[in-house]
Amino acid sequence: MIYKIIKLLFFISICSCAGGGDLNNPGGISAVTNSPPTLSGSISISTNNESYDRSPTLTWNNAVASQGSIDYYEIAIAVDGGNAICNESDFTSPLLNWTKVPNSADNSGAGYQVVNSNLDGNSNTISLAQEGETKYCVSVRATDTEELQSEAIYSSAVYEFSFKDCLQILTAKPLSSDGIFTIDPDQDGGESPYSVFCDMTTDGGGWTLSIRYDSSKATAGAYALAPDSGRTLINISEMSSINQQTNLSASINIIPLIENGATHFMHVGKANDAATDSTTYVRTYFSEIYQVVLDNPSNLFDTSLDTSNGAGVAGAVVAWSAINKDRWFESDFSVMTQTDTDGNFYNDRINGGEGEAMFTNGSREGALYSSGTAATNVTGHSNPKVQWGFYGNDNTQQSYGGTTYVGTYCNSGLSATQCRPENEINLLFTR
Repeated sequence: MIYKIIKLLFFISICSCAGGGDLNNPGGISAVTNSPPTLSGSISISTNNESYDRSPTLTWNNAVASQGSIDYYEIAIAVDGGNAICNESDFTSPLLNWTKVPNSADNSGAGYQVVNSNLDGNSNTISLAQEGETKYCVSVRATDTEELQSEAIYSSAVYEFSFKDCLQILTAKPLSSDGIFTIDPDQDGGESPYSVFCDMTTDGGGWTLSIRYDSSKATAGAYALAPDSGRTLINISEMSSINQQTNLSASINIIPLIENGATHFMHVGKANDAATDSTTYVRTYFSEIYQVVLDNPSNLFDTSLDTSNGAGVAGAVVAWSAINKDRWFESDFSVMTQTDTDGNFYNDRINGGEGEAMFTNGSREGALYSSGTAATNVTGHSNPKVQWGFYGNDNTQQSYGGTTYVGTYCNSGLSATQCRPENEINLLFTR
C-alpha cells in the first residue's frame, strides 16, 4: 500500500484531577521511592461531529508522581490491529513513535495545538504516514522529574480518516479499480462521510460521481434536476451506483471537491445495464469548471443568485477561452470544434453555461450545457451534446429543441424523439 504523508492536528488538553502532578510546579517530594508515576484511565477522543473528524481533541487524566512531579507526556500513534480495541499489541510498529508533548501545553483544558512545529526535547513533527480507510490508535505515557515512566494508556476507541475524493484515493492507491469508496470531502464534520462511485480508469481515473439522472423516472411535471443539485447531498444513498435507482436524480455537494482542487467535469451517458464499472459508457464529454467558480467555489449552481429577468448575471457564455475556463472537450479531451467527432455540424462557438457563476437564470434553460447552433443563430439550443437542466428561480424547468446526448430531459414532451437524453443513465463526475 502506498501512503501519503499528511499532517495531523492534535488539540491536546489535560484535564485536572485531584492529586495530579503539575507540569509548571517542579517542586517535589523529598523522599525517593523509585516508583514510576501512575497514569490511569484511557484517552478520550472527541470530535466536532463524528469519528472521521481530522482534528480530534485528546483528553486524559493527569498522572500522579510518586516523587518529584510529572515532567512531560509523550504520545504514540499506531494502526489498529483489527479488533477495534486499542491496546499494547497495536504498538509493536507504531506510525509515530513516542513524541514529547510540549511542556508549554495548557493544563487548564484550553488545549495546545501541535502541528508543523518543534516539540520540546526532540524537535520532531507529528505526522502520519497513512490516511483513509485505516483505523488508528493513540497511546500516552508520563515521565516524572526523576525520568521514571508510567505505564502507557490507550485511546478508548479507534480513530478513522476518510479520503477527500476519488482522486486522492487513486493517488494513494494507484491500482484501484472502478467501484464504491467512502469519501469525506469537507473533512470538517459538516457532512458525514458517504459512499460514492469512483471512476478510476477513464482519462487517468480519479473521477468522483457527483450528479446522477435516470431519464426513465422523469414525468411531465418533474424532469429537471432537483434544486441545489451539486450544492448539497440529495438522495446520497444512491450515489454509490451508476445504474437505475429509486429517484429521478441524486447529487453530492461538489463545492468541497473544488476547494480540494477539482478543475473539470466529466459527462457520461450509459444504458441501465447493471455494469459496475466504466466499460459501458456510450457518451463521454468533458468541461472545465469556470475560473470564477474556482475563485469562489460557492458560486457553483448558486440558485440564490438567480433571477427571473436575468439581472445580475452575465448570460450564456457563447465563446470559450482557456482564461475563463469555460471550454468543452470531446471524449478524447480535444477541444470541441465546428465539426464534432460524431460528424455533426456545430458552430465554433460552444455554449459553456448560464452566467459566470454557473447557475440557472429564471426561465432560461439549464445551468450547465454544451450546445452547437446554426452559424446565424448562436443564442438557441440545437442538438446539445450535454444539457443539465435545473429548476429556475421562478420554478420553471428547461425547454429547448434538439437531441441531448447526455443530461436531462429538455421539456415536458417526454414522448418526443428529441428533447430526451440519448441514454437512460446520465452521470456527471468531478475531478
